[in-house]
Amino acid sequence: MIIATQSNPSGQPESSGTVSPAVVGDLTDRYLAILAQDQPLDSMHQRLAKLTCELLNARTVLWAPEPAHQAPSEDTNTDIAERLSDVAPDPRVDDEELAMVLTQVRQQSQPVVAPSQQIPQATNIGIPVSGHGVLLCRLVAGRNLLPSFVALLKMVAGYFVMAKVRHHQSQGMAMAADSQTRLQLIECLFGPGTTTECLQLWCTRVAAIAGATPALLCLQGRRRRKIRLVAQSGTDPVATDGETARLAKRLAAEVVLGGADLDQALSNQTTIKSKSATELASHLGVDQVFAFPLTEAQQTRGALILAGNALDAQRVKRARLAVAGSAPSLLFRHQPAVIKSAGETGHSSGWRRLVTAALSIAALVGLMWIPVPYHIRCPLTLTPQTRRFVAAPFDGILMTTDVAAGDVVHRGQPLGHLDDGPLKLELSRIATEQVRIRKQQEIHVAQAKIADAQLAELRLQELAASAELLQSKINLAVITSPLPGVVISQDLDDVENSSVSLGQPLFEVAPLAVLHAEIEVPEFHAQALKTGLLTSVWVNDGTGRRRQGKLERLAPRADVVGDRNIIRCEMPLDNDDQTLRPGMEGRAAIDVGQRTIGWILFHRLWDRLRVYVGI
Repeated sequence: MIIATQSNPSGQPESSGTVSPAVVGDLTDRYLAILAQDQPLDSMHQRLAKLTCELLNARTVLWAPEPAHQAPSEDTNTDIAERLSDVAPDPRVDDEELAMVLTQVRQQSQPVVAPSQQIPQATNIGIPVSGHGVLLCRLVAGRNLLPSFVALLKMVAGYFVMAKVRHHQSQGMAMAADSQTRLQLIECLFGPGTTTECLQLWCTRVAAIAGATPALLCLQGRRRRKIRLVAQSGTDPVATDGETARLAKRLAAEVVLGGADLDQALSNQTTIKSKSATELASHLGVDQVFAFPLTEAQQTRGALILAGNALDAQRVKRARLAVAGSAPSLLFRHQPAVIKSAGETGHSSGWRRLVTAALSIAALVGLMWIPVPYHIRCPLTLTPQTRRFVAAPFDGILMTTDVAAGDVVHRGQPLGHLDDGPLKLELSRIATEQVRIRKQQEIHVAQAKIADAQLAELRLQELAASAELLQSKINLAVITSPLPGVVISQDLDDVENSSVSLGQPLFEVAPLAVLHAEIEVPEFHAQALKTGLLTSVWVNDGTGRRRQGKLERLAPRADVVGDRNIIRCEMPLDNDDQTLRPGMEGRAAIDVGQRTIGWILFHRLWDRLRVYVGI
């Protein structure tokens, strides 16, 4: 017997023991011995129920088959009487309790564990098997043992389903996976060796049945439900981080998502096609890939993937049925249930929990006093160290602009052009006037008109000054950059061919050699700030490069940005490679020394409390 039930001095039953793979293998042999015999389905179910009662020391074991062609209802609860085991019924057994559990299982489609109201410390357990029926069991066990019994009953429920499959075989139905094949697969699971070796041998046997190369087994963990590639056919170790594993896990995730609703396998060629199956077939260099769900009661816990070239449909079907028959044992082997002794509970365990909690609290309090480096992390924006505004040199019409905001320029590079046509016409008129007056001056000199000659000379000087002014404006009509750098702003797209006035700003140019990182520090860190603090910055320039420097300047007052107050700090950044641009954003980490873990976690809460209370 797996579980030995005795009466302790207090008159209550107590259970102890551990379910090992060897013991489960012996249990499997006894169940398969019943399934291998040729007998009616009802008789087979009765013998399975009787054997389960003996092995688990249960009061009652019942099998309620799924009603055919109709949804489960309360009227189907009468099926229980047809599946009673040969064990003598307890006089206190209330069949209405099991009928109620059956109704709950069929409504919730998941296992139900409910305490019995008629028998002290007895528990009613219902295990559903989708599309087949519900296994009901009443047993007496401690609460800490119930998860282990539920795991065992899930495996036992699979044998009731196998009895139905065996019955269909005897009636000539197309069921290719015989009990001998399933027995061989189960023997692989509980043979000598580690769990990984047994699962790998199981995959190799399944691949041989289907004629596949290879067979991949993906299963979920019980806690995190993360799908992993746990075994594959052959002798090579499983590569859990390769491309094959990635594609296999993605295909298995689709199978788990489909769950019990899949009436056929996911494949790259069947009616239920899968993109993941197609990619896996291409990666493995095969024509066909099939993925079958591995179901435990109502929950799909993983998938078996078969791959190969020109796989025979009958052999694949036979492999799928064999896998379905051995799935409960496979899932039990992967995550075995361990039954703990009921004698482990009591007052001593309560003291252990209390001591453990006290030590954990003490360790946590001690951890709060450990000093660690503390950095103030906040956003930053790059700003130019200096900037120059280029204005209109005279009143005129802006004809063209040669640069846009963000362009890198060098000293003397043209930025735009003003219309110098009217200036050149005026300069030409002045030159003509100079020639005319010079001729008059010569005539006045020849006629000895000294005064008129002097007036002509003065007029010539006036015209020369006007010509020089016009020429300087013509030279300034080409607007150039006063220094090398980058154009920060240029909003002149709507101003071209429009008049501009003297001194109107047209361009803003900033040098790139040195930029300032303008760091926005929250106001509650004000007391920790001072110039000279070592600061690391990361600019969003795509390189991920870390730059270091020291704070150079702190703003004398706080600024409001959105819904928060910040203090602006500046740090110079060398930009010799000119990869940074003003306006870029990033993150900064200001090193303010060491702080205890407790201070880091709770200082803001403490400061707010002090402000609120007024301490």
